[in-house]
Amino acid sequence: MLGWLRHQWRRKRIRRKSWIFNGRRKNEEGVEMNMNAILEEILIKRSQQKKRTSPLNYKERLFVLTKSMLAYYEGRPEKKYRKGSVDISKIKCVETVKNEDIVIPCQNKYPFQVVYDNSTLYIFAPTAHSRDQWVRNLKEGNCSS
Repeated sequence: MLGWLRHQWRRKRIRRKSWIFNGRRKNEEGVEMNMNAILEEILIKRSQQKKRTSPLNYKERLFVLTKSMLAYYEGRPEKKYRKGSVDISKIKCVETVKNEDIVIPCQNKYPFQVVYDNSTLYIFAPTAHSRDQWVRNLKEGNCSS
């Protein structure tokens, strides 16, 4: 019984916290808002390791860049829940990462980093062109870089 209640609570919590991305989003009142995506692509994100014990891992995420936000979602087509976001105005630096001697354990071999607040987001693009496009657009939208 306790397991079932815990499961129901988690389901409701996830539904309230997350929303499905389809180019539009519903705000708290349930009104659809249009999100004009500048870029949208499945990239690989490295874990941020905010806790000391968290493992270093790499996951596919659907990244969406708008004028005001960089958001990322679960990359599977059937589940596109928002996993995180960064307000563009809080981004301090966006740069490509040189990977000459580093072994990258994922298929996307073109890394770049987004530094914001006290965190760094490492993202891996499938091609150099894709990485350059993301870096350029993030820098254009960010006044502090």
